[in-house]
Amino acid sequence: MSTTQTHARKIIVFPYWADNAFIDIMYMASASRGMGVVKSYFLEDLHQKVVNAAAGDVVHVHWTTRVCQEASDELDAASRLARFQDTLHTAKDGGLKIIWTVHNAMAHESRFEDVETELYRFLADIADTIHIMNPQTAEFVRPTFEIPEGKVVCLPHPSYRGWYDANLGRPAARSALRLPQNAKAVLFFGNIKPYKGVLDLIAAVQCLQEIDPSVHLLLAGRVSDDDRSALDAALSTGVRHIKELGYISAEDTPRWFKAADLMVVPYRRSLNSGSLQLAASFDLPCLVPNQAELQAVYGGEPWVDYYDGGGAPRELAFRMAAALAEAPRRRRSAYEFSRRYPPFEMSNDFADLVAQL
Repeated sequence: MSTTQTHARKIIVFPYWADNAFIDIMYMASASRGMGVVKSYFLEDLHQKVVNAAAGDVVHVHWTTRVCQEASDELDAASRLARFQDTLHTAKDGGLKIIWTVHNAMAHESRFEDVETELYRFLADIADTIHIMNPQTAEFVRPTFEIPEGKVVCLPHPSYRGWYDANLGRPAARSALRLPQNAKAVLFFGNIKPYKGVLDLIAAVQCLQEIDPSVHLLLAGRVSDDDRSALDAALSTGVRHIKELGYISAEDTPRWFKAADLMVVPYRRSLNSGSLQLAASFDLPCLVPNQAELQAVYGGEPWVDYYDGGGAPRELAFRMAAALAEAPRRRRSAYEFSRRYPPFEMSNDFADLVAQL
């Protein structure tokens, strides 16, 4: 790819989640080449940044939740979509380029699917470049919208190898969490939401603990007030667990992965998974649902094992027991996978992509 100078240009990022390592990684190389990275969080904020931009600047759209899904009702969602469309038309009229990174086939927990579908079709039409991470994205999203083939650039999700401090040892990580050194630890890490299948995982871990008392569940991530009561009820049944509910800082992240033997990602549907990339970056094997979207990226990887979702908790418990037994032999393959596309390489590839626009 070209490495044309980009120092006079800016990338307006929407939304720029301040605590998201993926976002920081993506723009690191662009910033080092002198390109301005402009953070926007809300629709009005984005519009003002676009109005103040110059021809040749770039608008980069990520997750779409902020556009329609924070609306009070469907009429409000349609109004918000119209404002967003006006903003991007203003950008195009002003000579700005538009990149859309497709993170999901449909916004998680979407409340206004018809409006959200209209939004996706609009983005597919107006974007100059559509960045995908899953090589089969166009196929998976086709029931909802079409991605024009000529606009597609595939830059895979990077690993986080080298991004986090990896010096913490396993014994120290377990001591910090007050986890017994001989425990078999199953990790769930990330936002705790119904679509991520956490309650299914808790039930399965409890089944496994009935035959293997050394198994512990590690649970780390944010949970909303709306979802907290269901989580508390599931954990109150006696499942042995260690939890930290809230934002997990970059400094605290390594201890959870270093302490674990296996990460389970029980998502009911996921187009891309940064969680698996994070696990591989700490040499941690994973157990995931047997979904076509995950198979498209991780199929054939020895460190990723699969189970059939939607079954009884005991079925998942059986698969966890088998994956835990194999986990020590699979750490090396996770390490090797994480070295294939490290964060700094992806960041440079994205900066090259912007330079070509």
